[in-house]
Amino acid sequence: MFMFVAAAVLFASNGRPQGYFEFSTVGIVRTHIGSIDGPLAGANIWAQMLAGPSPDALSPVAVPAKHLVLASGPTGWISAGVYAVPGIPDGQTAFFEMLVWDGARWGTSLSGVPKDQFGMTDIVPLVLADDFGPPAYPPPFRRSAIVPVPEPTTSAIVVLAAAGTLLCWAVRRRVELGSRRMTRRRAE
Repeated sequence: MFMFVAAAVLFASNGRPQGYFEFSTVGIVRTHIGSIDGPLAGANIWAQMLAGPSPDALSPVAVPAKHLVLASGPTGWISAGVYAVPGIPDGQTAFFEMLVWDGARWGTSLSGVPKDQFGMTDIVPLVLADDFGPPAYPPPFRRSAIVPVPEPTTSAIVVLAAAGTLLCWAVRRRVELGSRRMTRRRAE
């Protein structure tokens, strides 16, 4: 009986199916909009963490999260809590990447975002934590994610060009009419 209990305890302590990480970028990198010098991401910018056993086998983990906004304004940071990485045990290395997008334009689900509208961090390794050891750490990203600003569509460009042409025509016509009136007044 003693051997059975000892084996069960050893198996339970070594058989945890997943390790943990902190879904956070506070103090590491900030998300910007449009360019690295652009404004910091706020509540309408969403992020999804990807993780996996290798850099080329990443899949979504945790839930999408909004960027933090403080009284002073947008921060460009995420702090969403501690999550498990399914299939990778504690003490093992997992690889992480964070995707970001404009939730006001594309919604809050990763699946609704066109691939060219994602900003992303670099892919970094992290040793996963367990329930009883050191705390879970966030992935140590070195590159900020930059949310792309969508290019105007062809129809928007055509509408703007037509409006500009119409405005130029209206101004030219008004100038010509004014010039004719001045010529008539001088002739009288």
